Amino acid sequence: MARIFAVAHPLTCAAGMRRLTTPQMAQAGDMSGRCRRGVIAALLLGAQDIEAGYTPRVWLIGARIAGALCIPFAKVRVPLLLEHCSFDESPDLYWATLGFTSLRGSVLPGLGASNLSVGGHLRLSESSIAGEARLLSGTITGGLLLDGARLSNPGGTALDGERLRVRGDARLHGGFFSEGEVRLFGARVSGSLDLEGARLSAPGGLALSLDNAQIEGGVYARHMRTDGEVRLRHATVKGAVTYADEQQRWRDTQRHPAQRRRSTIPRPWLHQRGPGPAQSCADRAQP
Repeated sequence: MARIFAVAHPLTCAAGMRRLTTPQMAQAGDMSGRCRRGVIAALLLGAQDIEAGYTPRVWLIGARIAGALCIPFAKVRVPLLLEHCSFDESPDLYWATLGFTSLRGSVLPGLGASNLSVGGHLRLSESSIAGEARLLSGTITGGLLLDGARLSNPGGTALDGERLRVRGDARLHGGFFSEGEVRLFGARVSGSLDLEGARLSAPGGLALSLDNAQIEGGVYARHMRTDGEVRLRHATVKGAVTYADEQQRWRDTQRHPAQRRRSTIPRPWLHQRGPGPAQSCADRAQP
């Protein structure tokens, strides 16, 4: 595995994670596709020299990650790609500094990444997370890519992005599904927030919180379907907002009108394809 790391080739497991197509994987785990998390952590933390003429990365496809990948406070100098992998335990990336990171198509019991710093994209596309994904107070210099991801934490928070900073786009579209609150309270997104076609489920609770969020681009939510409240207290959206789900109202309050808070959204901000007049949160926020 060290040789594969040095020359930046992926290790690919067969379908079903039964065996490996690359013999070197036996040095990292076993021939059932099981990879010890200690080997991954060691490579990320510089246990292997970088071979001249190559840009190394840790790149596994279809492996089972045995044990918890714990690299809190680590400063990682290489890209991390653990794609279509199965994790026995939630990765712990608390306060870690990573480069481009991809967990695309992987299955995780949770993700602990509060205060994470990513120098590039954080790609969770098509991943399945059966527990809370914590990105609290993190910084992502690229995009947050959650297209096609499925997050499940019924009765709790599926995605905690409170005070998250994203310098690119936040993409929760293309079949994105959450069971539990998507919390982006106080988040700052330099690009756009894409929710087109997303399904957010939090019956009787808060499905999407954008309170105090600042979106430099637009919020695109055509065909988004929600079961629960969508809230934008004190939110600022500098671009257009599109929304077309007649079954759900955009709301910035559930309290008495005298207690409502204003959201800053340009006029005209809403393009609605469904029936009925379009009305902005800022309009309704007038006491």
